[in-house]
Amino acid sequence: MLSSVSQLSLEYKGRHYGNGVLKIEPSTLKSALVFAPKNIKLPVGRFNSVSRLLQQGKKVAASDLATSIVREHSTLPDDYWDQVQETLTAIRSRRRQQ
Repeated sequence: MLSSVSQLSLEYKGRHYGNGVLKIEPSTLKSALVFAPKNIKLPVGRFNSVSRLLQQGKKVAASDLATSIVREHSTLPDDYWDQVQETLTAIRSRRRQQ
């Protein structure tokens, strides 16, 4: 859920409120895009690193690491990932200005 693809999906599906608040409801989570590779064992150490970053309050770093893990195991082209990040940044910026 921390990868940029999932975050973009949540931004699109979630409810936007004033002061830049984004509310994620259970129905939103049901339809969110989540990377779930078949037959790929992701290293537990990578998940622990993401968890550790979250515990330290480093959400951006945790999201960046989660995105890099997903990116390594996907077959999507690099320009796709660049566009996802640019779109996510633009949407969040607009939401915070409202």
